[in-house]
Order: sequence, then C-alpha cells, then structure tokens
Amino acid sequence: MEVTLAPSNNNSFSFPDPLKPRYHRRSLKVAHNGEEPLVLERVTLEVLIPGVLYVVPNKFMGHLKPGQVLSRNLALTRQREDCDVDDPDTHVFIAYDDMFGALRSFVRMGLQYVWVERPRVRDSRRDINDLLNLVFELTHNDVGGRIMYSWQAVAVVEKMGVVMDPNKVSALTRMAKATSVKDRLGRDNLNRIPLLCHGADNDLNRRLQATFELGTRLNFRAVVCMAYVDAARKVFDDLVLSQRVRLQEWERRFGSRPTRRRMQQEWDKLGEAIDTLNQLSARPWGRSLRKQIDGLKRMREAFRAAGLSHTWQDRLVHLERARSEGKPVYRGGRLMQERGVLEDLLLSWVRFDGTRRQDPDTKQWRHQLLPSSQLVAQWSELLVQEREIFSGKDPVTDQHLDEGFGTWKVDPLLRELELAHLCLTSEDGPDFDGMFGAVRAVTKAI
Repeated sequence: MEVTLAPSNNNSFSFPDPLKPRYHRRSLKVAHNGEEPLVLERVTLEVLIPGVLYVVPNKFMGHLKPGQVLSRNLALTRQREDCDVDDPDTHVFIAYDDMFGALRSFVRMGLQYVWVERPRVRDSRRDINDLLNLVFELTHNDVGGRIMYSWQAVAVVEKMGVVMDPNKVSALTRMAKATSVKDRLGRDNLNRIPLLCHGADNDLNRRLQATFELGTRLNFRAVVCMAYVDAARKVFDDLVLSQRVRLQEWERRFGSRPTRRRMQQEWDKLGEAIDTLNQLSARPWGRSLRKQIDGLKRMREAFRAAGLSHTWQDRLVHLERARSEGKPVYRGGRLMQERGVLEDLLLSWVRFDGTRRQDPDTKQWRHQLLPSSQLVAQWSELLVQEREIFSGKDPVTDQHLDEGFGTWKVDPLLRELELAHLCLTSEDGPDFDGMFGAVRAVTKAI
C-alpha cells in the first residue's frame, strides 16, 4: 500500500477516518506476546491517536504485519533502563494482532482499573484506617492489644498480596514495617506506626489517581477503535448493498444487448470500490478483505473485456463471467458482516465479565450466569442464528457461503459455532472460556 505522510501534530486530535488515513514515520520499540521489545527505526504508521495509537499499513522487515495495532505502554517504558518517557523514540508499544483484539483488550483493562483495581485500593486504604484507629487506642501497658494489632497488621499486609506497581510496593513496604510496634533498634515506638500508615495511605491514594487516569486513557483508546471499526463496517455494508443491487437487477441493468457505455460505468464503479478497500489499513477482516479486492478486480476485468468486445454476443459472455465473479464478492462481504456480529458478541462478554469482577460472589451475578438467564439466552440464540446462516444457502446468489472460495470451507466454522453453543447451554453451567475460544476461532478464520 502506498502512503503519503501527513504533518505530525501531537497537540491536536480528530477521530481517524479509515478512508482518509493520516500517516506518520517514527522510531519506536515494539513488544509482542511478552517478548523482548524490538527496536524499529523509521516505521510508517497510520495514526489513530498521535504518539499513542497506530495501525500498521504495510509489512515492515518481517516484524510487523498489516492491520496490527500498536499501543503505547508507559509502564513498560519506565521499567527499561534504555527507555525514557520524555523521549518518544524510546517508547515501548504493545502489538495487537488486529483492531478487534486491541479493542477487547482496552475495554477489559479499562474495566479492570475501574471495577477491580480501584475498589481493591480503596479496600486497602480502609484497612489501614482501621489499623490507625486501633493504634490510637493502644497504651504501653496493653500487651494483649499490641498482639492483636500485630495480627491485624500482618493480615492487612497479606491481603495486599504480591504487588508490582511502584506506589503499591512502597505502601506494602511501609505496612510491613508497621506490623511491629518495635523500631529497628528493638525499642517500643508506637509513634512511628501512624507515620508509616499515613505514608502508605498517601502511596495508595497516588495509585488510586493513577488508576483513574489509566482507565480514562484506555477507555478513550477503546472509543477511538470502535469509531474506526464502525467506519470500516460502513464501507463493507455499502459494498454488500451495491453488489446485492447489481446482482438482483442484473437483467434489467444490462439487458440482452449491453452497451459499451454501461460496461465503462461498471468499470469505473468497481475501480472506486477497489480503491476504497485498499485504503483500509486496519484489516481485522484480513483474508476476506483480500478476497473481496481480488474478486472485484476479476469482476472489473470481465467488464473491461465486455466493453472491448465488438459484438453484443461477446459482451454477454464476458458479462456472465462478471456475474460469476461477483457472487463470491457479495458472499465475502456477507461473511465480513457476520464476523462483525460475532465480534460484538465477544466484546459484550468482555464487558460483562469485567463488570462482574466488581463483586463476583453476589446473587445478582450468579443468577445472570445461569443458562436460563436473559443474557446467556440472547448469546445462545445469536449463535444458533449464525450457525443457520453459515450452513444455509445465501438467498441472493443461491449458493453456500464458501462456494467459489477454493480450499476455504465453512464446515470447521460450523463445528466451532456448535461447540460455542454447547459451552453456553451446558447442564453444569456456562463455560464462557470455551465459548469465547470457539467464537474467536471462527472470527480468526474469516
């Protein structure tokens, strides 16, 4: 894909338009699947959020693939001695395989900060406040009270668990010192405990503010990705509609004596469609999008041959070839639309799961996890509908979805959809991990 670099302005933002992409060339470090970050120089990227979020438009030295999404991670940047948050060229970026994967990750992490991390930090602050109240009630002669305090302080430290965030590490270190009423010289020193607890509370308050900022950033990235996906979907919806109209009105549009002028008009329209699809860098539809473009090119070539024919009889032969090539293009568009439906299901589960983690033991959530719950019933019904669509014939072309796609077949997808449905409706309760994995296998194959 040819790209034209746009002026970089990190102080401005507008929602990205997949049909009017903005490109920027920069250096960065990319981490993928937990591997050591790769140093990449002068990479041309499509800008989603300047300095923060990019899409890879073309392969880059075997390290980056078209459609991957790169998201800045300042936490990883701070952890590395060879990186500096004030030097954008040394920022570490996380690579996601496609836009849908990045979107799910942003939603999941945003919910994690809002519904899991923030309540957890607030809970630790309340525990520290309870310890402070207990300390203020202690006296030098209250041996039993001191023992009770130490037990409670140890319980607070154990509840905080293993931490990695610098603020939480600092808080945990202070509270570990506060488990004993004696100082490092072995002297009774109750006065040091309120100072330690207050310092730990300040650390946790900084973590609380950071979680709000991180959650806000991730939610914004999710919104940007959703806007991009919706704009791309509109492109596919328009393509499917135009192909459907073309196929259903074929006889009326071309008649028994098609003219060269009509052939030229179709040539021009298909050329515009190809150019539009070629603009899309974020290609979570991958295989199907390439098939769409290749099919449109073959269809366009058939119209070109028809336009160059000297007799209307020859034009009809080439027109039939154009119609034959157009049917898989239409069905390929339908496949991309159905992938969108399944991606929406995966995202709805991520949202539900992230919110559920706020209080996973309540009766409300347990009820919603039952197979008879409305939410699970909706997902189950959707999977049944998708299986019927994938297994049946397309009403417009009267062909199965995989007809004309060579070795690519829908049978493996049908098995995965059936497995996903069985996971949801199991008598032992819904297996959401199994459902997620099966549906994900379907979306990856489209």
